[in-house]
Amino acid sequence: MSRVVLAQQWQQIKQQWHTNRRLQAASFIALGLFVLWIHARLDDWRLAKKEDAKVALNMYLDTQAVAREHEWIERAKTSDVALQQMRTKLWHASSEGEAEAQLRDWIQKIAKESGLGITRITLEVSPPPRGFTWYAVRADLQGTYVAGAWQRMLNAMATNTPPVLVDYEQLNLVTSTNLFYRINVTAWFVIKEPSVGQ
Repeated sequence: MSRVVLAQQWQQIKQQWHTNRRLQAASFIALGLFVLWIHARLDDWRLAKKEDAKVALNMYLDTQAVAREHEWIERAKTSDVALQQMRTKLWHASSEGEAEAQLRDWIQKIAKESGLGITRITLEVSPPPRGFTWYAVRADLQGTYVAGAWQRMLNAMATNTPPVLVDYEQLNLVTSTNLFYRINVTAWFVIKEPSVGQ
C-alpha cells in the first residue's frame, strides 16, 4: 500500500472523527472504560503486592521468633551450666544449724592444723539476697596471734574449695604481751531441707 493511499485513508478517518459525534462519544467512552480497567488492574496488583508483603513480613517475624526462641534455649542452657558450676563452689547443708556447725568445725580444724588458737567464735546466718537462694554464713573469730600460724590459716582460707571469703582482718601487735587477731569470714551455703519421707 502506497503512502498516498495511507494518507488518503488517514484524511478520511480524521474527517469522520470531526463530523461524526457518535464516533467521538463512543471513542471517549471506550477510552474511559480502558482507563477504569487499567485502574482496577492496578488496584488488584497493589492489593496482591500488599498481601505478598504481609505474608513475607509474617514469615520474617516467625523466623525471628524462632531464632529468639533458640537463643533463649541456648542462653538457658548456658545459664544452667554456669549455675551448676557455681553450685559446686558453694557449701551445702540441710538446715541453717547444720550450716553453722559445718563452718565452725572447718574453721576449728584449719586453725588447729595451722597452729593458731581460737579464743572466741560466733556465727550467724543471713537471709539470701533478693533473687538468690544462697545463704551467707558469717563467722567472727578471735584468738592469740602467732607468727607463721596466722599466715598459714589465711592461706588455707584463700585456697579452700568451697571458698571461705575473708571480709575483715585485724591484728593488734602493740605490745608483746597483747598479741591478738580478729577475722570475719563468709561462706555461701545452699541450704536445702530434706523432703518429708526421706
